[in-house]
Amino acid sequence: MDTFRLSKEQSERSAVRIAIDGEWSCQEFSAFLEDTNDVYKRLNSIFVLRQALDQEDSRNRARDDKDQYDDMDYSWHLHFFGFSDFFPERIKGVDAPPYSKLIELSNSIVSPLRVDAISYASPGWIQLIGDWNPIKVLADFISKWRAENTKREANRLKAQTERMQIQADLAAKILEQAPKMPRMHGVGNLRLVELAEEVIKPTTSYLERYGNDARIVDAEIVQPGQPLPRAKSSRRKTSGQ
Repeated sequence: MDTFRLSKEQSERSAVRIAIDGEWSCQEFSAFLEDTNDVYKRLNSIFVLRQALDQEDSRNRARDDKDQYDDMDYSWHLHFFGFSDFFPERIKGVDAPPYSKLIELSNSIVSPLRVDAISYASPGWIQLIGDWNPIKVLADFISKWRAENTKREANRLKAQTERMQIQADLAAKILEQAPKMPRMHGVGNLRLVELAEEVIKPTTSYLERYGNDARIVDAEIVQPGQPLPRAKSSRRKTSGQ
């Protein structure tokens, strides 16, 4: 398998600061971090796989132009699509692995999401550092969802409609960034179903669960390395960096 290189944008480490409030048990706070990390990995997989497949296509086209057929590599395509008539006869096809395996593979070659700092107060915040694309998707949709939940009761119907639009926008964003699936690949339809089940559905469930939790106040992208804000409460429960 050729070496995979993240694009400059994808390799850029960014941070999301999630404002929190209220009381949390250790179990609740731990579950929130685990759920956030799980959704981050699912989102990150679509960006990594898209780039890996695009890079492999580009390298193979260059080798084809130079008649370097023995150097052509279809490793990522075999991981994603499995056996297909697309591959030359000398390339042995394999069954496409379940998408859950691709999530593990894609996240094994990039830096993990990590905790940068926590200010556990009322209000407080948690700052997480990860790759730009999944961090941006998470921050944008948490922020949009929370904004809809703060609308007055009189606007309930309008707010519900707009929340549904946010969900539709999220699904469209994921599919837009997903690997290209030409019709010649019979596994393409299966992968679309798996993307819905393994990425879109869990991300939407996360958004609904924590977007509707009044203790999750907002989320914003911040630049790592900047001075961390002080807790707004005069009584800081715990803090770390």
